[in-house]
Amino acid sequence: MIKLIVACDLERGIGYRGRIPWTIPEEMRWLSRLTRSTKDPAKRNALIMGRNTYLSIPPQRRPLFDRVNVVISSRNMTEKGALCVTSLAEAVLLARADSSIESGFIFGGERVYRAALDENMVEEAFVNVIEASFPADTFFPELPPSFKKVCEQRIVYGSYAVRHEVYQRF
Repeated sequence: MIKLIVACDLERGIGYRGRIPWTIPEEMRWLSRLTRSTKDPAKRNALIMGRNTYLSIPPQRRPLFDRVNVVISSRNMTEKGALCVTSLAEAVLLARADSSIESGFIFGGERVYRAALDENMVEEAFVNVIEASFPADTFFPELPPSFKKVCEQRIVYGSYAVRHEVYQRF
């Protein structure tokens, strides 16, 4: 199954100057737990992301632990512990074909999200809305009308409230 996970602000902002515009450690731990969680303990999930998203992860945290990191780049790229591919289609095919991968998560950035949604690759979307506005220069696109919200939970982390929304494509 191909899923999508994103955190955005009220204006759909996801990044500013190559970084996430907010710092909410508890939200990052939630994201880590969700993307590491599998029904089959013998399998792992894949995180499918663009090169800039991968490079925005602090070097000491790359590749993200206990998940298959698939990096899309048109440049010839070698990253220890990550699989590098040249297209989103190749990344999704890899995730679907590898029997050790349970789910693939589209992990960013803006162009990867947009392409995955435009090409109907995503079956389920986890959209975490930070209930605030931040400076942003990259944005999460609107979900297509084929997606319906199936649940929502609001969590407060200190001074930040976050809506965890789950959508499925019908």
